[in-house]
Amino acid sequence: MKLSAALIMKNEEEHLPRLLKSLQGKFDEIVVVDTGSTDRSIEIAKEYGCRVYEKEWNGFADARNYAISKCTGDWIWHFDADFELEDEEFRKFLPYAAKFYQDDSINAFTIYVRNFNGLGILSGVSSQTFIHKNSSYVYWQGNIHETLNIQESLLIPVYINHYGYQHLEILYQKAWRNLELIKKDILLARQKNSKEELIKKLFYLFQSYGVIALYKQQLDEPFEEYIQEFMKLREEFKEHRALTFFAYYTLLYIAHIFVVLHKEELAKNYLQKAIEEGYEHPDILFNFAKLLYNGGKKKEAKEYFIRCLERVSDFEKNQTEDGVVDNIDRIWDFIEHESLKLFGAEDIETLYQIWKKRRSAYFAVVLVELIQKYQPQKLERFVKKIEKVYSTHERVLLYLLKTQLGDRLQLAKKIVELNPKNFNANKILGIYFWKLQEYKQALHYFINIPPFVDMSDILPQFIESLRACGFEKEAKKLQEKLKK
Repeated sequence: MKLSAALIMKNEEEHLPRLLKSLQGKFDEIVVVDTGSTDRSIEIAKEYGCRVYEKEWNGFADARNYAISKCTGDWIWHFDADFELEDEEFRKFLPYAAKFYQDDSINAFTIYVRNFNGLGILSGVSSQTFIHKNSSYVYWQGNIHETLNIQESLLIPVYINHYGYQHLEILYQKAWRNLELIKKDILLARQKNSKEELIKKLFYLFQSYGVIALYKQQLDEPFEEYIQEFMKLREEFKEHRALTFFAYYTLLYIAHIFVVLHKEELAKNYLQKAIEEGYEHPDILFNFAKLLYNGGKKKEAKEYFIRCLERVSDFEKNQTEDGVVDNIDRIWDFIEHESLKLFGAEDIETLYQIWKKRRSAYFAVVLVELIQKYQPQKLERFVKKIEKVYSTHERVLLYLLKTQLGDRLQLAKKIVELNPKNFNANKILGIYFWKLQEYKQALHYFINIPPFVDMSDILPQFIESLRACGFEKEAKKLQEKLKK
């Protein structure tokens, strides 16, 4: 059984080394299709032993299909340049590849994608069909948000890391770029009378509209006709196992648009429709609870927020069938900054009983907030308990670090063990060793800070550590950056 890794890229010199380093020794070949890089991307790919092909840009599906044509493996695993494949996840994949190698019932695998935010913290989990057999019957389609032509795939518990954090302005520019391409795909789907393809394209259309509306705080484009088309179409796919997610999660994107347009009641109606039909996805429950909360309906908001925390806890333990939770960042932010406005002393016992039953990290942090305010005499004991129970939960440890409810140095060390790229923990440890003039140790933590994070406040310490370790050239580059 031979394995191929396939990658399409353009100007990815920043992310490429991390990906290619993570692929070394795992695949029989790495096939790279470059679509017009002007930086060192091609040079870097060749340094890692990749077979590099150059091709004129003609859409994502075209580039991925060209990569397939150059692969010789039995299985092909597609990557983006800002991905990373951990050794353990690759080992988890191998038994599935071997088991279904000669089984025609399975031609593709869907895997999970861990999405990290600008501070190097897990912000959401999505899923994508990235692995398939090398067959002439399998190909990519679509100008944008390309998908494989396979309707059925096997979802396997394998993860890749995604570090493609982007600022809203970049997301906005991409959303505008994507919009016209998606509209072309919608026309093609209508012409082919492919309703399965059409519902997916409408999902991505509203996703782009949501970003544009968020950036501009308005939406000049007419989109109501697309909503009508989607609402009629979704009735056919609510019970379709492979497309249920698109039939329901799109309602969340539509609701986001109406929230930005200050039409909260309309937004609430779409989310309520999903909940009433039994689709209690944590993202939908959270956004519905937020609308109730902002509308002054505190009692109802409390009920749905608890249900949201229960569902997102289930997700962490067992995963959801569709494998997507986008609002982890927002849920944690709400817990840390709004818990005391939503819950009171009267809720402590109820939440404690739920926590005892579920041992959910989300409920634990809500309880810390409430105990700190209403039962401070019990705080130290409870903090020690959750520090022990969640000794491997990055978010809880980070919460304790930020609220100074534990030993900052020890917490930072634990967090870095769990996530070597966590901004807050690396910053604390880097400064700590810099103060001790242990510059090699300080540098170890400074260079682990993700490149897209604003670290201007610690650049002087970073520069001094570089110079002390003999990296004068790199220090000068950072010095220029500091001046600017």
